[in-house]
Amino acid sequence: MVSQKKSRFVFLQETHSREESEEQGRNEWCGNIYHSHGSPNFCGVMGLIGNRLHCTSHKAIADPSGQGVSLLQRENFNCSLNPKLDKKGGVIVPRKMLIDSLECLQNKLDLVDIWTIKNPRTKSYTWSQRLPQIFSRLDYWLVSTNLQDFVISTDITPAIKTDHAASELA
Repeated sequence: MVSQKKSRFVFLQETHSREESEEQGRNEWCGNIYHSHGSPNFCGVMGLIGNRLHCTSHKAIADPSGQGVSLLQRENFNCSLNPKLDKKGGVIVPRKMLIDSLECLQNKLDLVDIWTIKNPRTKSYTWSQRLPQIFSRLDYWLVSTNLQDFVISTDITPAIKTDHAASELA
């Protein structure tokens, strides 16, 4: 499915991947693959960067718990940045320190949450739980302010075998 859309980069979560499956992934994807396989409690993430993007990775750090492939590996980023807009059900208490840190990063790097820019009044969620019923938008595309006009659309679509939806950017 990824190759059918001719994607330049793809970020996957809840991959349920293992080290043994890395070679198969390299055979199916034309580009670089970054894994964080995780453990039984955290089911892994994967970043795929296509050859057509013409970029070079200098360093990738995989979180051993399977929550991310990044330089910001020690923080649990599962929170809504704007709980009033991005959360339904459960306790709506913002994680102030995390939100402040991400806002500081956005300001320093001149990044915007493109979903909010393109869908200012739309409530849509990327994570859900059945009991108690909770919905949250936990997954974000932060893009450079200079590039936001090049983003045609953003979408949140259902995904199978995971409690997270797919966040798409075109």
